Amino acid sequence: MDVRGDEFRAAGLLEAQIEQLLMMQYNAQTQTYGSNFPDAVHSIIEFQGAPVGRLLTDRTDQATRLVDISILSNVRGNGIGSYCLESLKSECEKISLHVFSQNMSAIRLYQKHGFKFTREDDTYLEMEWTR
Repeated sequence: MDVRGDEFRAAGLLEAQIEQLLMMQYNAQTQTYGSNFPDAVHSIIEFQGAPVGRLLTDRTDQATRLVDISILSNVRGNGIGSYCLESLKSECEKISLHVFSQNMSAIRLYQKHGFKFTREDDTYLEMEWTR
């Protein structure tokens, strides 16, 4: 699923380079998530009957970790992310996540749904929602 290709295209990369970068990114992400969250549940997000994203959650007795949510750029802005977050919140007492500090649209979405900053470093922000 190509949710980052537009960012690479804006940098002026060739399609072959973009495909290589996307595959490398996907493989690294899959390995990292598998190591750090071996029990995580992978879900496909659908919109109007078509797959448009994925949701990766890791649930424990203490909290749910929103490991990843990815939505295709051509369907963003239709309330899909909000729907996914509200559905997750209805099932959980506490949700934590980390988000790239430059991903302002995601940060705004999480803040809109009541997530608060709990920690930050040079690259990522930790956010949390509690019922």
